[in-house]
Amino acid sequence: MEPLSTCVYNCFSRLMEIILTTFESSIMAIDPVCGMEVDPAMAKYKTLYRGKVYYFCSPMCKEEFEKRPEYYLQHGPQGMPHHR
Repeated sequence: MEPLSTCVYNCFSRLMEIILTTFESSIMAIDPVCGMEVDPAMAKYKTLYRGKVYYFCSPMCKEEFEKRPEYYLQHGPQGMPHHR
C-alpha cells in the first residue's frame, strides 16, 4: 500500500493535467498573416519558426508566412485576398 502523501500527490498531478489540457484546448491561436482565429487542436496548417509553432487558416496563409515571417511578426496580420 502506498503512503497517503503519494496518493494525494498522484491525484493532484492528474487533476492539474486535466485542467491544463482543458485550458490549452480552449485557447485559439491567431493566424499571423490574416488575423483569423485558428483552433490549434484542429489546425491543418502550421509551421515552426524560431522555436514557436504558428497556426494558419489556409495553405495560402502558411505559404505567405513562410516567404516573409519577420514581416508578419513585426507588422502583424495584413489580411489576404482570399479572405476579402
